[in-house]
Amino acid sequence: MLSPEHPETVFVLANLGLVARAKGQLPAALDYLERALRVTEKSLGAEHINAASMHQNIGSILQQEGRLAEAEQELLRAREIREKALGPGHPEVATLRANIGALLVERGQYAAAEAELRRSLNDLEAALGAEHADLADPLLGLAELLLRTGRGAEAVAPAERAYGLVAEGQASVRASAAFALARALVAAGGDKARAATLGREALGRWAAGSKERGEVERWLARHG
Repeated sequence: MLSPEHPETVFVLANLGLVARAKGQLPAALDYLERALRVTEKSLGAEHINAASMHQNIGSILQQEGRLAEAEQELLRAREIREKALGPGHPEVATLRANIGALLVERGQYAAAEAELRRSLNDLEAALGAEHADLADPLLGLAELLLRTGRGAEAVAPAERAYGLVAEGQASVRASAAFALARALVAAGGDKARAATLGREALGRWAAGSKERGEVERWLARHG
């Protein structure tokens, strides 16, 4: 039997957490991941890069639960650890910036969100190139921010670019990109027929009963 502080205990706890999350069991997932974090910090130290992954996953679950202030602290801590270990321009740090930016959009902190998202986009372009699929996250974050702040015409370009970068097999991201572009086109007074087609594409990619599908259905009732 593994001791509570054995490194493999972390692996087991983290996997149990991810399985629970996939099943929608968010309190159980959070408990497993917080236990994995405590073991990691005790066995490897609070600044070990593995702790960053735990903080990031915990933050993501807290965000799903609507506990946005707590989620932000976890993501900021994950970024702090990764910056020290990998450098501020590393793609993993840039991806965390995109996550933090998207969370700040949810919190209505638009100026701070835009700064994070644009920094993320610049760093990812520098590290991975302008055509890498990972750029979709900050691009979608920017599109959402621009839509929420009444800058629909500006939202078309990042939404269009994100849609072009995401592969067909990435169902949820493709759906998000299609829906963002649909809303941007309508907000900008653009091609309404194409916007409706994109909305229907997004609808077909979200699971029945999901929050996202409901949002698309309501939008299509007005614009489809």
